[in-house]
Amino acid sequence: MIFPSDTYKRMTSSPGGMKFIHEVIARSIKLKNEGKEIVDCGLGESSHGLLAKVIEAGMEALKKDEFYYVRPTQGLVELRAEISRQISKEFQLSVDSENVIVTPGAELGIDLVFKSILNPGDEVVIFDPFFIPFATIAITYGARPVFVDTFENGFLPSLKLMKKKISKKTKIIILNSPNNPTGRVFNKKLVEEITFFAKERKIYLLSDETYCFFDFEKIFFSPFNIYPEGTIVVRSFSKQYSMMGYKVGYIVSSTKIANYIKALQIPGWAAPRISSLMALAALKSSNPQSVIENYESKRDNLYKGLNEFGLVDYLPEGAFYFYLKCPSGNSLNFALELADKGLLVIPAFSTKNTHVRLSYGAIEKEQIPKILDAIESVL
Repeated sequence: MIFPSDTYKRMTSSPGGMKFIHEVIARSIKLKNEGKEIVDCGLGESSHGLLAKVIEAGMEALKKDEFYYVRPTQGLVELRAEISRQISKEFQLSVDSENVIVTPGAELGIDLVFKSILNPGDEVVIFDPFFIPFATIAITYGARPVFVDTFENGFLPSLKLMKKKISKKTKIIILNSPNNPTGRVFNKKLVEEITFFAKERKIYLLSDETYCFFDFEKIFFSPFNIYPEGTIVVRSFSKQYSMMGYKVGYIVSSTKIANYIKALQIPGWAAPRISSLMALAALKSSNPQSVIENYESKRDNLYKGLNEFGLVDYLPEGAFYFYLKCPSGNSLNFALELADKGLLVIPAFSTKNTHVRLSYGAIEKEQIPKILDAIESVL
């Protein structure tokens, strides 16, 4: 018996620092079990809680006891109809509900996209730093991640550098804005430059828009606006509606791509019925303005201290992350030191090992002094 598989070996050796993440989380759990108070700035979780109507929808679903598989597998008809209505309004385009596929979380949506259009040997262009599953999922299907450095450009993509990485094997360019882990939001001009290039070369764009709600400066722009035939949008209910554990995401794409994906989505990969009904209620409601104001306030208060420490030199325009420079240049060591001081952050998210990601999504404002004290104690 041969173990582990070649797929396991490829995925666990892929760039990004997943093994570092497991080590730091294990350390923080051990410390917490020993009685140490840990401020969790690790996972990408939001803190504003479920809307009342979302809770009501979940309770009503429980009462009806309807827990058979969602049919069709691509998602609850009413949910897809509401998504298509809102997306059509947002993009000023006619997007049919057949172009919407609901998935159990955005990450599985990315998996389905890659499974549908990637062949072994294809190349996927990823701007570094990056959301780790972009690389690991591509590798799973035999594709090769090609990284474009953004460290010297304030974590914003450079069209000039990207062009140097394009080859005849390039199948997908990934745009992730607002960005995880940097919090940068790519403005319209930058997105247009990359999108027109991809359109001219007939390269697919995967636009991960999970954090589009968290756009503090109102500069978010989706490539779907100008390249709907070749752009695949992936979004999630997790962050905007604080539905992390309910696992509902969705894909919006052209009819051609949507048909590929639908053919591969088995019943077990449909979003759960109760979660779908809650997501529908979320779409028909809206977060109060105070929600986004609270995140923006947390960002501003943290930035003052982090900037004074010399760990960050830009104000993130979106998402709810800071990408901090490590004084020692070693993200794993820095993250472990902070864990010992009662602060959980995540190392790497890059081919380099020089930064950690701090998530302020799930913290309360009252915890900010503790966060800054923990960081200052290891500088």
